[in-house]
Amino acid sequence: MNDGGSTLGNYDNRGATGSYAVAAGASAVALGNGATASSDGAITIGHAAVAQNGRAAYTGIPATTALTMIPEVDRGKTLAIGIGTGSYQSYSAAALGFSAQIANNLKSKGGMNGGAGGYSYGAGASYQW
Repeated sequence: MNDGGSTLGNYDNRGATGSYAVAAGASAVALGNGATASSDGAITIGHAAVAQNGRAAYTGIPATTALTMIPEVDRGKTLAIGIGTGSYQSYSAAALGFSAQIANNLKSKGGMNGGAGGYSYGAGASYQW
């Protein structure tokens, strides 16, 4: 199969699909944008897409960690505002958040964080009895 700039190479039993995908080895398969299968029997899936997804996943870990590092409001107090940080595989993020004791049995929490992968935010509430 040849799709949008794919190169099949000079061997039999090979296939490439995706822009600039190259199957150069015998019985090689290259799938996705920029995939290159140069060895015989190699199966390759678009390097750029896989690397980009990996970076996105790695940046999510410190962002989540940063939010969880913000302490909860203490019993008997009304509002806590805090900051947190997180790091994973050379990626890092910082977070700003709050927790509030709205009533004796009602608590809320919210926050936002930012790092190399962008920004995220969240909020929640719980009723206790």
